[in-house]
Amino acid sequence: MIRGFQYSLSLATLGGAALVAMSAMTWLHFQLNAENHEQRQRATIAEANLSAQIAAKSMYERENLEALRERVGQLKIRLGTDGTWERVVGQFGPGWNSQLGTKDERGIYSIQYGTLEMVSPSPSDWPRIVEAVKASEAIPGVGIAELEMRASGGLGKRTLDVVRILVAVQTRAADKFRTNSQ
Repeated sequence: MIRGFQYSLSLATLGGAALVAMSAMTWLHFQLNAENHEQRQRATIAEANLSAQIAAKSMYERENLEALRERVGQLKIRLGTDGTWERVVGQFGPGWNSQLGTKDERGIYSIQYGTLEMVSPSPSDWPRIVEAVKASEAIPGVGIAELEMRASGGLGKRTLDVVRILVAVQTRAADKFRTNSQ
């Protein structure tokens, strides 16, 4: 025979209270973990933002500013003047057609493009062409942007029809390139 289940009311109350306390502690544990995780995420985001701000301001450190001043000084030396295009045309001499192209204003300096073209050059012209290109690149502010050669003829005999050189001349604005040291 099976007898009935016997229990003590005080033990049952104590067990129920323990179960409620355990549930409350488990809920509190999960709540604290969730808040802790959220705080870590906010701290990670704040750290990333501060790191980005510090990195952005690092370009204003003394060494970087000195290097930037040096680059600006070198740029001023490398820029041409108003008569630079005429000097380039003079380097190439007679036999060349010159045409001044577009000018791109960039505030403190500008870039002027121009084309020099020789029609039907002979092989004896090549040393002068090479020397003219070399001498032009030595002029401050001058760069050869493009060199184009067109030839015609068949496999047996080809002739050079046109040599075209695109020149870029960078010149400084007369009064806009002043610094505090001048």
